[in-house]
Amino acid sequence: MPKRGSFEDAICIDHFIGSSSVVCKSGSIVQCSELGHVQAADDHIPIAGFFQFPVVSVTAPIPRKKVRYDRASLGDPVKSQCFINLLNNLPVVHANVDNTSHCHTLQNNVYSALCEAFPVTKIKKKSF
Repeated sequence: MPKRGSFEDAICIDHFIGSSSVVCKSGSIVQCSELGHVQAADDHIPIAGFFQFPVVSVTAPIPRKKVRYDRASLGDPVKSQCFINLLNNLPVVHANVDNTSHCHTLQNNVYSALCEAFPVTKIKKKSF
């Protein structure tokens, strides 16, 4: 794919990344020696193949986690102050923890503080 309209500045795609739902037709990958390669790259050989991409996703979407805090009360100043106090008292996640675990721990701590500061109030049905 040339950028700025010049074949000398073409972008070479070195690999193809697919998923389990992308299918390559068996035996369809061939070298295209008849195509000229204008870049000076000895390790790039033009190839062609037939791929089938799904029209729709084959897997069901991952369901979202149910929110267990009252989003309607997020503007309440008393509950907001309680939330800030809880955040200030969160345990320290040390620097020797890998990034993924660090983010996961921080996310869980903030979510727990939200659930504690903004609890969901159950509405009782009136009996007639």
